[in-house]
Amino acid sequence: MPHIDLPADLNLVDDDGLNLARVFLTDAPTAGAVVVAGTATAWSWVVVEDVGDGWVRFRPTAAPGG
Repeated sequence: MPHIDLPADLNLVDDDGLNLARVFLTDAPTAGAVVVAGTATAWSWVVVEDVGDGWVRFRPTAAPGG
């Protein structure tokens, strides 16, 4: 199991079809970052689309180098 960079419920999706996660702004990844999001039992590599108002919007992607 990889280290979870962004704890998230991967079933939470906004009206644009992007996943959402609640974060403290000091812990938020930057837009464009590729991180691991989810939980210990359900995780995915994701690309952060934007960060604002305590929310991170992201989309699943293939593993880096994979």
